[in-house]
Amino acid sequence: MSKVTLSSLPDHLKTKLDYIPKTSQLDPDTLGYIERILDFHSDVDGILEYIMVIKAALIRGHKRNTQQYTNLTIIEQMVNNLCLWSEKRDESEATFYRRFASILDTLLADTGVILADGETSLQSSKVAIAMNKAIFHTSDMSQAYGRKIDMILKCSSNVKVDISSNEWKRAMISKSIKLHQQSKNLRLNTYNLFSLNTKFGMKFTVAMDFVGNSGYLYLLRLVDNGPGLDDYIAVAHLVTVLVIPTTIESLGTVKDTLRGLLTLKDHLVSIAWKVRSELHKLEHASVLEDICPTPSTGSSHPKPPFIFFTPKSNRVQKRKLLELDDYDETTVNSFTDRLQALA
Repeated sequence: MSKVTLSSLPDHLKTKLDYIPKTSQLDPDTLGYIERILDFHSDVDGILEYIMVIKAALIRGHKRNTQQYTNLTIIEQMVNNLCLWSEKRDESEATFYRRFASILDTLLADTGVILADGETSLQSSKVAIAMNKAIFHTSDMSQAYGRKIDMILKCSSNVKVDISSNEWKRAMISKSIKLHQQSKNLRLNTYNLFSLNTKFGMKFTVAMDFVGNSGYLYLLRLVDNGPGLDDYIAVAHLVTVLVIPTTIESLGTVKDTLRGLLTLKDHLVSIAWKVRSELHKLEHASVLEDICPTPSTGSSHPKPPFIFFTPKSNRVQKRKLLELDDYDETTVNSFTDRLQALA
């Protein structure tokens, strides 16, 4: 996610956009464990033995639910996976996602945040797509379905609530595919954030975007740009880069990645807590609404913005073009040659 300088913005808005997201910090014990692990250099067996010894000591001390134990378990998963990565980086999208998802399972255990994967869709995006159809009078008369995405992070409660959309792509893809994925991810999360704000008063969310084993965590927040309820804009801020090591030499990236994962966890737990709290209020309000006036939770929040989604028929053609561009390993000029060859 590149930084963009907007010189034409009014000064009051520049100040509001000048925002640096805070990152969570690793505890001193974890930092000490990481330094000791890196001292083993290429001795993978030594690293795994050390991790097992420390984890056993934490279990004996009834500290299995601590940050230290979770971080060591994640590092252990990363080290065990080192021998599985291809030097050509030609793994499928599903492989990259599956191995990272196992890390998230460990990270988010017992937090009330769950993973929904397998090309699921955000509930809020269905409304946006139906609105697109109504405005542009498309010939597609089928039922509106949400955009398919790789993973949704949800708040676990009696009512499942979508917190954020997250995307993965395999490593060897073109720039156009990367930008297409980023645009889709930002649009979906923007609409979902306005939905979260309308229902629960949330002003921010967090999400990830990955290409292979290289990704980033970003924070998406609502910024007021005027006195009206509709004068809100959504602004994305890069929090940190997330790198999953594929060789023993790249294990040094684990410290920054763990900080990013801890930041992700802390934000998700905070959002999930707020959502569950508001759901409880709504539940009690619904019981009393016929006999006692209760304050509305959503009347003072901004309306969701209009977000454009490519119509289905155009999306099919666009996907074909992107897939053609995806396997181009030479130059853009060869794109025309391939089209002629396929004709």
